[in-house]
Amino acid sequence: MEFAKWLAAADDYLKQSYAINFSDAGFDDAFLKQAWRNDETPSEFVERIALKFDLEPVPQGLF
Repeated sequence: MEFAKWLAAADDYLKQSYAINFSDAGFDDAFLKQAWRNDETPSEFVERIALKFDLEPVPQGLF
């Protein structure tokens, strides 16, 4: 998967799961590209950073 598609999928997952996007979170391209190069799926990456930064999921069906 090319980086732009991976980024869009990860951003959508982050928005749906935690009601923020990468612009809100302040992640730079280098950090995001590293996860992409490491073959993390978008959902694996989002869940990893959610644990690291103690993000609270939004209630189901809110978005």
